[in-house]
Amino acid sequence: MNWKLQSIGFVLLMCLLSMGKVSFGQVREDFSDGDLSVNPTWLGDLGNFRTTTSSAVPAAMKPALQLYDTVQGVSKLYVRHDFIAADTVEWSFWVKLSFKPSNQNHFRFYLYGDSSCFTQFATEALCVKIGGSEKAVSLCEDHAATEATDTAFLKSGDDLLNKSVNQLRVRVQRIPGGTWNLWIDSVGGEAPDYAFVGSVVYGTDSAFARAKYAGFCCIYTSSNATKFYIDDIVIKSSSDVEEPPQVDDTVWVKSGNLLVSEILFNPPAGGVDYVELYNHSDDSAHLKDIYLAQMKNDEISKLYASDTSYIVAPHDYVVFTTDAAWVRANYQVRYPSKLVQVPSMPSYNDASGTVMVVWRDSSVMDRFDYDESMHSRLIKDPEGVALERRAFDVSASAQGNWYSAASTAGYGTPTFANSQSKEFLFLQDDFHFEPELFSPDGDGYNDLCDMTYELTDADLMANVTIYDEHGRICRHLLRNATLGSHGSVSWDGTDDNGVRIHQGAYVVVVEAFGLDGKKQFVKKTVYCVY
Repeated sequence: MNWKLQSIGFVLLMCLLSMGKVSFGQVREDFSDGDLSVNPTWLGDLGNFRTTTSSAVPAAMKPALQLYDTVQGVSKLYVRHDFIAADTVEWSFWVKLSFKPSNQNHFRFYLYGDSSCFTQFATEALCVKIGGSEKAVSLCEDHAATEATDTAFLKSGDDLLNKSVNQLRVRVQRIPGGTWNLWIDSVGGEAPDYAFVGSVVYGTDSAFARAKYAGFCCIYTSSNATKFYIDDIVIKSSSDVEEPPQVDDTVWVKSGNLLVSEILFNPPAGGVDYVELYNHSDDSAHLKDIYLAQMKNDEISKLYASDTSYIVAPHDYVVFTTDAAWVRANYQVRYPSKLVQVPSMPSYNDASGTVMVVWRDSSVMDRFDYDESMHSRLIKDPEGVALERRAFDVSASAQGNWYSAASTAGYGTPTFANSQSKEFLFLQDDFHFEPELFSPDGDGYNDLCDMTYELTDADLMANVTIYDEHGRICRHLLRNATLGSHGSVSWDGTDDNGVRIHQGAYVVVVEAFGLDGKKQFVKKTVYCVY
């Protein structure tokens, strides 16, 4: 080969290797550079979007991309991606809609398309629809960004997004041959908490391989033209995506990293213990290979097997208990499918004890030595209150890494992210109210006023009191409630007697205080209209 051609080829190769966030096999975009023209190069309606660090975006997500238009419209962005049919491909993204979605106001993430103008798609093109008239998340075939053309293949429950603010993460996987898997994280926090929706076989490898673009589309009326937020877009393929381990009775590989996440060791009378584990890895973990260990004199005295058919997905939760029905009846179990009922498990003393997770060869995966003194001093009676781990990148034995589950979370969060997670950072003003103008008339539009908070100090209690325009107490929304590091409280527009309030201005006063005597006051005016 001519040496000049060799040099040109080497230069082209080095350019490809230095592309940063985007390559033929992978796209990663968190909008941190504030530049849509490089790494990766976005095409489409660039003038209708901007990066933002507003208080509407959780601190951990800043900066995020915001739709920033003034009139009703359909705005789209798309990026080049060459799909290979023989690869396993995975898409994931974070989105926040600060409104209750409808047919005229919703979001679509197009997994693949065949046109550089991103307005025409191959016969077998798929999108993830967020919202629509059913207020659900669905995997559907679409050609014109209208519900009349949709053919849904997988769908969450209707009314999942029936809130004035909807924040979530979505993960989609395509396996060669056309098998599609869908996961949803309906909380949309910094640490993904996906729930598996289902699988479907759709399309052909040849049609998929012809696709060259992926992207998203915002459909909106003028009142919602600035209320879409997008972040953490990832498209991975080939070796970037982990496959579930192949397990048999004779050969096994240590896969996954299950850490102790939460424990209820002092249940109320008639109740049972539960232990929550978190897969802090990018590999799936098969419960056939994992045991809970009973400790005696600091040695393993007995191993308790779990369900042999359950696989814990990467960065997902699983909960062990001997009575799943009791746990569901007494705690906010967001994902019942992640509750694994076992015939027996180690006995955990009400005062102190050890939770030990081991492989089938008895090698230790994680250990937590708990004590009731780890509970908040604000908790007078710890019976029925779970202990939650605050950070998974910190050892279970680290001082301050465990704390009582917040009362606003029902004193336990089995199957989903902990209320005391340290991975949540605080908002600029700590407490955020949305919408400030709400209409509690039961028509499904802005019926609730949501107060969300993300705090650095988890050892706080709070009173939330609502006053009318004459200074009279209208509603005690919270009284001496332990907050946790993050959470939300909704006001439905009724007073303490359950009577719907009159139209007008209302002042919400938050009084937070801690053991050290520190106090914080937040005052916000919201408006009720009919």
